[in-house]
Amino acid sequence: MLHPVVDMSSQYKTSGERLLQYIRTDVLKELHDDDLMNRVKKASAPTSRDSNFALALQDLAAMNLLQRLILETRYIFDKFQEDAAPYLENDPLISNEVQKWIKEAFRIETALVSKLSTLTIDAIIASKQKLNKSLQRDVFEVHGLYCYTCGTGLQRRNGYGNEATVEHVWPRSLGGDTNFDNLLPACKSCNSNRNESSVWSSFWFQACYLKPHPSQKSIETKLGVKMKTALQFYRADDLSRRKKISLKGALLRLGPVTLPDFHDHESSSDFFTILSSNNY
Repeated sequence: MLHPVVDMSSQYKTSGERLLQYIRTDVLKELHDDDLMNRVKKASAPTSRDSNFALALQDLAAMNLLQRLILETRYIFDKFQEDAAPYLENDPLISNEVQKWIKEAFRIETALVSKLSTLTIDAIIASKQKLNKSLQRDVFEVHGLYCYTCGTGLQRRNGYGNEATVEHVWPRSLGGDTNFDNLLPACKSCNSNRNESSVWSSFWFQACYLKPHPSQKSIETKLGVKMKTALQFYRADDLSRRKKISLKGALLRLGPVTLPDFHDHESSSDFFTILSSNNY
C-alpha cells in the first residue's frame, strides 16, 4: 500500500532521535551540573562564533554518549542472543544489565538510568529493522527519483550512473527506524559519504577553511559532498527545532543545499562563517 506524502508539520522522531533528545535535555544537565553551555561558550569565545560553536560542541558531547550507549547495549544484546529480536525489548535480564552498565559508567540518578536504558534499548531494536522492497518502492514513488542531498536525478536499475538508494534520514545504526517517515531517496555517492553522520556537528567541519576571495574551484574543493551535507543538516536541524517538525519534513522543505558564494569575501572564512551568512 502506498504511503501518503509525508506531513511536513509532523513532529515525528525516530528512536535514536528520542534518545539524543533525552541526553541533550536531561543527561548532560545531570553530568555537567547544568553549566555545560556556559563553559563551552567561554571556551569558544576566541572564535567569535559563541552560539553555533557551543551548540556544535554540546552535540558532539551528546553524540559521544549516544554512541557509547548504542555500542555497549548492542554488545549486551549479542551476549544474550546473536540476533536480538523485538521480543527482547522487555527482557528484564537485558534491561538490568544495561542499567548496571549505565550506573557504573556515568553515575547518574536512578530515574535517569531507567529512562536512558529504555530509550537505548528502543534504539537497538530499531537498528535491527530491515528495509523491504515494498517500502523502498513506496519511497521512490512518493518522493521521486532524485537525491534529497544533491538534487541529481537517479536510476533505479543497478549498474547505471547515479544509482538510486534509500537513505535513513536518522541513521539506522543509531536507532533510525526503518519506516516511511525516516526514509528518502539518495544517490549512492551522497549515501556513502554521509555514512553514519547524524547531526550536522558530526561532520569534520574543522577542515573547512576558505582564503579571502576564493576561486570557484577552491570553494568546490573545500565544500565537497560532506560539507554541503553538513550545511544541509544544520539548516534542517535549525528548522526542525524552530518549527517543531520532523527532520525529514525540514529536509523536504529546504531541498538540496547549494554551494555558497564567497568570491567577494574580504577575509578568510570557515564553516561557522558560512553558517552565519545568507550565502547558501
